[in-house]
Amino acid sequence: LKTLAAQCQQRNVLIVASGDLAHVGPAFGGRPLNAAAREYLHHDDEKLLQQMQRGNPNGFFDEIRRVKDGNNVCGVSPIYLTMRLLEELHGSVRGTQVSYATCPADAQDTSVVTVGGVLFQ
Repeated sequence: LKTLAAQCQQRNVLIVASGDLAHVGPAFGGRPLNAAAREYLHHDDEKLLQQMQRGNPNGFFDEIRRVKDGNNVCGVSPIYLTMRLLEELHGSVRGTQVSYATCPADAQDTSVVTVGGVLFQ
């Protein structure tokens, strides 16, 4: 990260991290989601997004660990490393949540992928 940060400091850069949040339900080897499970999932995602908005990579990873990665968040690495890079570049950083969506992942609507957008400036 230090090498990448040094390269970023020498020019104007745009850093884009891409990765989904949760992948849950039968399409991903889990149980079908009911309304209560969807609400719980939304709560878990909100905790992740809050840590992202705080620019807190360790808090973000702690939330993944808290649920034992039970929500199959595929964006852990790009999100965590981007926040670490921004920390390296700016000391501390804040983000603004710009979107959140739950996307159906099977025809029965029992599996979902969740996505969210956070803008760091």
